[in-house]
Amino acid sequence: NRAGVEFLVGYNEKTGEAYDVISDGLKNRVNFPPWLIEKLEDPANQAILHHNHPSSRSLSSDDLLMTVKFPGLKGVWAHGHNGSSYYAEAGQRIMPRQDYDAADGAVRNVMQALINRREMAIEDAQATSAHAVALLLEARGFITYKADLQKSSMTGFNRDKGIIEGFLANG
Repeated sequence: NRAGVEFLVGYNEKTGEAYDVISDGLKNRVNFPPWLIEKLEDPANQAILHHNHPSSRSLSSDDLLMTVKFPGLKGVWAHGHNGSSYYAEAGQRIMPRQDYDAADGAVRNVMQALINRREMAIEDAQATSAHAVALLLEARGFITYKADLQKSSMTGFNRDKGIIEGFLANG
């Protein structure tokens, strides 16, 4: 049973070269083979990577940090099993790890306070936090981010929209 396993495919937008399906059979990640790392490290490439997120959550920290780690990566897509899709590419500002961590920490602090006050369930915070971090990083100019939320992802975002907009306004 391959349910819940991540797969990755990609292509070079510049040359049209397709990258084969990659999967290690893992639930939360895809390890890149050496040949793909070599392509992603080459700034002459413009790789677009597509992978699935069985949880239907937004891009992970590894996904977002790839946008600055690999000069040959133009962007990364995650496609949720509920039909949601998320895309990010490097923004106008370079994003060091500590800036990602600061954005993630800001979101976690807000979510934890809401959980502590029983205004948000832990599951809701987990489902919403990655999307909120990506929106905050985009607001700070570190990434360009697009999201097409469907079904449970849209329901969750609509439920938590005021919270997300509040901390985006406070940066």
